[in-house]
Order: sequence, then structure tokens, then C-alpha cells
Amino acid sequence: ATQPGSRPAELPVMLRTERFRNGQAWTVPIVMHVPGSALAPHEREVEKGAKTPPQVDFELDAIAIVRDSKNNIVAKVSRSFPYRSDKDKVEEFRQLELLNTFSQPIILPPGAYKISIALYDPNGRKGTVVDRSMVLPPLVAGAPTISSIVLSRDVGSIPVGERERLA
Repeated sequence: ATQPGSRPAELPVMLRTERFRNGQAWTVPIVMHVPGSALAPHEREVEKGAKTPPQVDFELDAIAIVRDSKNNIVAKVSRSFPYRSDKDKVEEFRQLELLNTFSQPIILPPGAYKISIALYDPNGRKGTVVDRSMVLPPLVAGAPTISSIVLSRDVGSIPVGERERLA
């Protein structure tokens, strides 16, 4: 149980932020790693005569609040991450490392920021709040800038119209 005045820390989470140049600002994806074993299951009602195996739902809700060096809120994003598993494959789900990112982009100018992330498992009624500081370096027009390096197992194409917008 969480003590009065303390922040909840009942869900294990590893938080990672990246940064990618976006004109004269930075796009900052936030990635939250949560083990599947940390989430509580919710068994779905089985419909009579159903031909599919019984299923179990899991959910993780997240909100991020970004504050600048003057403590002004400059960005807020939230998202629910629903998961479903066949009942006979729940143990396989529990072995997964769940990577969760917000679908809304966070675009910030160079500067110092504090990010507060709250995660909540509504089935298990447990949560965690994590605070992180981040400094985004100045950008010089025309000068090369180092962004985060991300290794991936998947590659997707960007539609031509979207490429022009992102250039």
C-alpha cells in the first residue's frame, strides 16, 4: 500500500525517452516497458455456444505531463493500452515485455523539462508514478544534429504526401 504523501510504485516500469529533430524543435517519443506479468487479468464472459476459446483482457492506462523549467505544463498526452489473450495462453502473455508509446507526438523546443508519467492497471487497481528530467539541446539551422539511435526489427514505408510534410 502507498503511504500518505508518497507516490505509488506498484507497477514495475522502465521509462525511456528518445529525441528526433523536427525543424527547430524536437519530437520526443516516450516508451514505457512493463512486464506482462505485472498486469492483472480480467476474464471475459463466455457467450453460450461460442466457438472461440475464452479470452482474458489486460489493460494499462498512462498519462504524461511535461513541464518546462518554469514549471509550466507544456504538453499532456494519455492513452489506454488494451491487451487480450486466449485464456489458455495467459502464461505466454505474462512472459512478454510490453512496449507502450503514446500515439500523440510530443514536440518541444530546446530546453530543460520534467516529465511525470502515471501508469495504472484498472484490473489490479495498482499504479506507478515516475518523474524524469530531460534536457533537449539547442538546434542550429543548417548544422547536423545527433538524434536518438533506435534499432528496429520492422521497417515501414511512409506515404509520399507524408514524406513531403515531414521533410
